Amino acid sequence: MDARPSPLSLKKVGSGRSEVSTVSGLLGLGGGEDQRSSLPSPSSSASSSMFEYFGWVYHLGVNSIGHEYCHLRFLFIRGKYVEMYKRDPHENPGIDAKLSLKRTSAADATNKELDSEVAPVMIDTSQLHGTLRTGKDDTDTNCWTSPSGTGFMIRGKNYLKDNSKVMGGDPLLKLIGVDWFKVDKTIDRIALHPRSLLQSEAGKKLPFVLVINLQVPAKPNYSLALYYAADRPAKPNSLFAQFVDGTDMFRDARFKLIPSIVEGYWMVKRAVGTKACLLGKAVTCKYFRQDNFLEIDVDIGSSSVARSVIGLVLGYVTSIVVDLAILIEGKEEAELPEYILGTVRLNRLRLDSAVHLKV
Repeated sequence: MDARPSPLSLKKVGSGRSEVSTVSGLLGLGGGEDQRSSLPSPSSSASSSMFEYFGWVYHLGVNSIGHEYCHLRFLFIRGKYVEMYKRDPHENPGIDAKLSLKRTSAADATNKELDSEVAPVMIDTSQLHGTLRTGKDDTDTNCWTSPSGTGFMIRGKNYLKDNSKVMGGDPLLKLIGVDWFKVDKTIDRIALHPRSLLQSEAGKKLPFVLVINLQVPAKPNYSLALYYAADRPAKPNSLFAQFVDGTDMFRDARFKLIPSIVEGYWMVKRAVGTKACLLGKAVTCKYFRQDNFLEIDVDIGSSSVARSVIGLVLGYVTSIVVDLAILIEGKEEAELPEYILGTVRLNRLRLDSAVHLKV
């Protein structure tokens, strides 16, 4: 049996809200928190002989008057569920569908959303350089990497019938670079700036690039620009094409982000959460379509709630590892299952490393 440390979580519902408890001390499994998946809890009426493993369960939380608390319980768990959650999702994509962990196919998304009649180009990232460097491994700091989409739960094929979600597959678009800028005032249309990665000769030759400009309110302000490239244009009439060349109203209703604090203090994890958010509904988003790119300027400071959360994150940013996934929300059966457009992992950023950008 694979004894690789891996957090298990038990979801319980009470007092009108969902709470997450964490199993520790279970066959050497380390404690942790993961709100992206849940472990089915055994029935109290079942025979104890059905449960092969046992361990302590603890739950940290805050009550209605703001006091922190910790609950401890000793629990028996069915061995087969433990084994499922100890599997590496990259090596074992075919996990029980009832647990909503079936993985979406990146190939299906590519065939459905990108024009198969156009020959794909080779994307040479060695010719594309953002101001934030690519990380060597997960222990590296002040850098970015691009994780797979398996850590994110997205709408499955039958979501409209049973609300089931599945693990995301590999992203449709390739993250080719990240710019980390310090700016005197908020900057829109960052892709047109001479210092932008997209203004390089290699950037101009790409078939299509989605630019996500996260405008971070602070003193000074920051812009985190993410560049996602496609190796061919969008397929006509596809959901991706509708988003790229559609109206701002359509984009606002579909542009979705899923966050996850992989490493960080529990209060930051709690504040950020892992719930998918329609960014166009939560904050002000501006869209700029030109040449071979679509830029989305996300004004985080336009929402008092978002501004408060990002302020907390910035206070601990040097010790935080955060994953983000972007996608287009599927609302109709023909648009399901959803697929992930792109991901990014930001490893312990340093504010003082941001490059000053003159507007």
